[in-house]
Amino acid sequence: MNQKYAIVDIEATNPGNQAKIIQVGIVLLENGEIVQSYQTDVNPQEALDQRIIDLTGITDQQLVQAPLFSQVAGVIYDLLEDAVFVAHNVAFDANLLAEALFWEGYELRTPRVDTVELAQVCFPRFQNYSLGSLCQELGIPLENAHTALADAQATAALLRILMERIQELPKGLVEQLWKKSDALLYETGLVFQDCLSQMSDQGDSSFLVEHGLYLRKPQTSVNQVIGLGPWQQQFQELGLDPRPAQADLAQHIQQTKGQKGVSVLQAEVGSGKTWAYLLTLIEELDQGGRLVVSVPTKLLMQQLLEQEGTVLAQRFGLQMRVVKSPRNFLSLDALWTYLQKADWRKRSIGRFLMQLLVWLAETETGDLDELGQAYRLEHILKDLRHSGQVEAASLFPILDFWRRLERRLAEVPLLVTNHAYLPTLLKSYPTLFKDAYLVLDEAQSLFRGLEEANQVKLSYSDLEQKLQAVLAAEKVPKRLRLLQELQVELEIWKVQQAGQNYLELDKAALKKIQSLLHRLGLAQLPDLFRFFLEEQGTFYIRGPKNQEELVAVSEDYFQLGQGFEACQHSYLISASLDPALAQTLLQLAGVEGAAVASFAGPKLGRQLVVSSADFPDVSLMNFSDYAKFVGAWVENLSALGHPIMVVFSSRDLLNRVAGTLSVPYLAQLEGQDQQVLRKRFERGDQQVLLALGSFWEGVDLKDLDQVIQLIVRLPFANPKNVLVDKVSQSLESLGLNPFTDFVLPLAGQRLQQITGRLRRREDQISAVLILDGRLVGKSYGTVLQEELAKGADFLIRPQALIPHEITDFFERYEES
Repeated sequence: MNQKYAIVDIEATNPGNQAKIIQVGIVLLENGEIVQSYQTDVNPQEALDQRIIDLTGITDQQLVQAPLFSQVAGVIYDLLEDAVFVAHNVAFDANLLAEALFWEGYELRTPRVDTVELAQVCFPRFQNYSLGSLCQELGIPLENAHTALADAQATAALLRILMERIQELPKGLVEQLWKKSDALLYETGLVFQDCLSQMSDQGDSSFLVEHGLYLRKPQTSVNQVIGLGPWQQQFQELGLDPRPAQADLAQHIQQTKGQKGVSVLQAEVGSGKTWAYLLTLIEELDQGGRLVVSVPTKLLMQQLLEQEGTVLAQRFGLQMRVVKSPRNFLSLDALWTYLQKADWRKRSIGRFLMQLLVWLAETETGDLDELGQAYRLEHILKDLRHSGQVEAASLFPILDFWRRLERRLAEVPLLVTNHAYLPTLLKSYPTLFKDAYLVLDEAQSLFRGLEEANQVKLSYSDLEQKLQAVLAAEKVPKRLRLLQELQVELEIWKVQQAGQNYLELDKAALKKIQSLLHRLGLAQLPDLFRFFLEEQGTFYIRGPKNQEELVAVSEDYFQLGQGFEACQHSYLISASLDPALAQTLLQLAGVEGAAVASFAGPKLGRQLVVSSADFPDVSLMNFSDYAKFVGAWVENLSALGHPIMVVFSSRDLLNRVAGTLSVPYLAQLEGQDQQVLRKRFERGDQQVLLALGSFWEGVDLKDLDQVIQLIVRLPFANPKNVLVDKVSQSLESLGLNPFTDFVLPLAGQRLQQITGRLRRREDQISAVLILDGRLVGKSYGTVLQEELAKGADFLIRPQALIPHEITDFFERYEES
């Protein structure tokens, strides 16, 4: 560290540009060591807002005795004038302090460094870059947050860690970052220059340089599995005492795993199903077998890898490998191409590419889900995601992340995937499943996974814009005519769909579009046009005007049967899976005679589910009135003082309801990490959480002692959905009733799943309010009521009495 750094933190009367300084903290760093610290209160000559008093602990009485800024300005200027000004969110601190000094006759022109942006580049996997979050992640003490000297000291420690991190990177990469550091705020890039002056020219053997990209050298890890015995021995090895239901489940799997077939196992919440099936089936891996576990979401895949996977690796030498769609992985060729044309002058793009280059030097998988805030820049990432194909002209044929994963699949005995990718895995890599064991954990979500797996989606407007760009650039008359024909065919399809839920593209039109694409040459067209050559059966256009979406649906949308048959044994395990529904769906998949067994777990939590005969049939409500109705109930229940989770099935409704609320809330954003949102809600950042189905499918709220859940609509499968329509037609062909044999039990299963997220501990208390009048007003509602009553007290009450019932319920169980 050759530079002298002044790390500064300011506390002020408010966060705006008219704020007045109330406290200054400064830490001077030279050669990596703190040489001086300074703090002073400042009298702003005005009263503080209560919010600032609560945040900082600084009081009016304290500031009345403090010096005016004019009395300390000279001391502060002398400390800063020959140093690099460093702050966490430097724009606020530096501008406020420089302006205050200017009015006292001091002109502060020192370089400025922002540790927020520096941390974003150096730690691309982090979810949050606030000073408090970074201190927690990096183990930096911060005992008196929001006091100036404490924050300045924490920021100084952060700066040292950031510089150490930079010096761990390859020197050539740091040179790249320095040259591109104009993308960072002010003179933040000076830190890279300072670090470079202290770095050795000796190369690091753990990195490779390929076409200017720095990558971590691939590791060759071999599974050295310790001898594995019966499941009882594995439990003992891990120091686990199997619960009765867990032992029963493990014993059942032990007795059936040698038989070919499919089993549907209902294991209630708290039964310990994950360790039961893992520790029973890994015994077979010692004999050259394979276990494939499928879970509903990528989040649950990561949890399994980090929790059970870590234990299996440490205790048994067994490595768990995650496999999911290639779209989750970075394409090195796409990144290299993007870097050649990237506009680094756009700060958001430049900063993100710097993050990406650092992450590239640390990742071993290329899995883009490792990036902490990837959802914020999906408009860039969509062009960098892997297609699953590696071209012959690839610059990275050996190092390509997807190809590396493919090469290793056959060597890995324990694979984890998700329900959406499982059908592709079964179809594309059938040898992986020959005589393997397959576990579908949380099998109640299988249909949603199949729905995602068997549909390829594309925005019509994106396709239209790409086509217009190609048309504008085309100079060859013959190709221009072909492109115009293609444009007409697409426009006809779009016009015909107007006013309908969806419209299938007829075979003749599809054949003509495919012919035009082949004549034009796919290699000379944007990748989006490969959509029409997907190995899918039927193409549809759907959605309202100007929001049209193209969808390709596979003809063999439910054909898992062949994959199940290849396995030694397949287990569908769930806490809320309806056995009859499971057998119906398996019948569609071509699987007959699946065995069914249930394993009772402990009764967890106390839960009240309440609804009213007064509630309207929400399916008939005007959208605006519906949003106001839901918003009014959120406001009403927030007065009870408990955390409230509102469950939506539509993002449009979530956004509309959010616009009606006067109470503060957290809302699930597109692509946002659900665990971060859960943590914020559980620690009480806001009382209200607005969440979608993707949240309740993968996140438990087990740390909340008391919580209210608001279900705004019964979770029926959308009858306008293309895949639901196809399944219904298939059921009718088998002589089954689509509503009673599929739609209704699926809704009951989803209700159990939603409400079950709040029954995760014996002492957890929750109240669920269902606003959909169909639960009470329709004849089929009794089926759903019976399903809800299995795990909770179910009541029907007049609207006016519902808040009282909820309050009474909480008070009753608080006392007990």
